[in-house]
Amino acid sequence: MVTGRTKGVTDRAAGNVVFVAAQRDDFDGNPTEEYLLLRATPNGLLRVADPNAGGAAPAPATDAVVTVLFTAQRLDDSPTEVNSEDDGDFAAIFDASTFRRWSLELTIDATLTPTDIEFFAEFTNDAGTSWAHYAQDLFASLVYSDADVATEKHQIFGGEVVGQGFRLRVVATGTDGTNFFDFSATIRFYK
Repeated sequence: MVTGRTKGVTDRAAGNVVFVAAQRDDFDGNPTEEYLLLRATPNGLLRVADPNAGGAAPAPATDAVVTVLFTAQRLDDSPTEVNSEDDGDFAAIFDASTFRRWSLELTIDATLTPTDIEFFAEFTNDAGTSWAHYAQDLFASLVYSDADVATEKHQIFGGEVVGQGFRLRVVATGTDGTNFFDFSATIRFYK
């Protein structure tokens, strides 16, 4: 029998997984924790799994998803351009459709004197057939010259989700085997 004490995420938006922890009393005087994963549907909560089967409790659901797009990516003479979805497979594109806001965290460094590096946040609403540049605020022209990042720069920016899928495209100019940019990029999506 589950008592009235519950804790956890209470997000009931249709389709979201909800984590619920309740205290169970087996009438033996030793209450135990019961963990359930539920999916909110228009018709109510639907049980998705029983994480108690192995004795391990699931982590609570979160309102943010973190995706590392690039780690120590170098743009020199080859490649001079990369994007976080470079194989054309829409299944590999991050599904941003259930989120409202996002933030992009960048770490950028230049070696010697490449010309510049530009970051394009892009969204798609047609499964990756076409991409639109997110040109809001500083994303209209997020460009760094070699002088801007002669010493490593670490910055974070934010925006609103405006499409189904997201990718980050990065283009460097004036690079070669000795003049190049190194960067890392992480994106967080928030409900």
